[in-house]
Amino acid sequence: REMNAGRAPVYCLYGDGTGNGVMWSGGDGDVRCWKWVGADQSKLELKRTIVPPNKRFASGMQSSHPETNALSSDDGGKIFGACGNGSAFGWDAETGQLCETFQSIDSTDYMLSIHKDAKRPDLLVTGSYQGVVSFWDTRSGEATRSIVPTDLVTSKRNRVKGFKGINAIQADAESNFLMVADGAGFLHSFHIASGLGFASSRQTDCVVEHLLPRPGHFLAACSNCPTVKKFDLKCAEVGPPLATSNFSNYAMAQDPKQTMIFVAGSNRHNPEPKKASILSPIDVFVCNSVPSFTIEATPV
Repeated sequence: REMNAGRAPVYCLYGDGTGNGVMWSGGDGDVRCWKWVGADQSKLELKRTIVPPNKRFASGMQSSHPETNALSSDDGGKIFGACGNGSAFGWDAETGQLCETFQSIDSTDYMLSIHKDAKRPDLLVTGSYQGVVSFWDTRSGEATRSIVPTDLVTSKRNRVKGFKGINAIQADAESNFLMVADGAGFLHSFHIASGLGFASSRQTDCVVEHLLPRPGHFLAACSNCPTVKKFDLKCAEVGPPLATSNFSNYAMAQDPKQTMIFVAGSNRHNPEPKKASILSPIDVFVCNSVPSFTIEATPV
């Protein structure tokens, strides 16, 4: 089976899991809303397209069309996007109308990740390229607290050099703790109410690009490693990983019933020449098993 998500690269997928049969995709182009259709909800049909707004900087210059790096939702009523122009936006999920804007102070520090859930309606969490996790009050649109996770686990003398952007943010099922993955290979967990760190660990063989909560653990899509790993709230790896068709995995989503997990990635930089390809299969796991089938995502 095949889903044409547009001519631009897709950077993120989001299935809200509320049972309304909707999946969202975002990338270099528009944000797109897809509807599960059919008696068994096995097909996706394009329902709506949203265009993220441009942003005018203090200098008067206007940003180009911003890419959408991550998507999240609360109860299905709104969809939130983390964009490459230093802002996050909230849209009405039914009409596509822009409702909220959260603007970073540093316009050059674009947003890579975002988290919103129904259990904390006044809180939005974003992660940026420069490694900053920001907590936003959705009533005022202002950032109330910011944390640089790698600075909490390294000394000033041993600060992480190079990329340490926040690749993924996700809360546990009870919305008490926040799991954060950064580009330096660290996983961090925080107590949401206090912002205090709970645990940290560093992956030496891969970088976690996306997190998906599951009962009792988090699934972690990893780049430069053809697996989806499992971690608990102590940032410890639990159980065997799930082997994937792609050498690097960047995004995950689940169906409304939360019985199927979709994993998207790329084989473009596979070190084995025979496996390197511009084709990017999407693996579909049922109940955390081996892939039950694979969708060949053909470039257009």
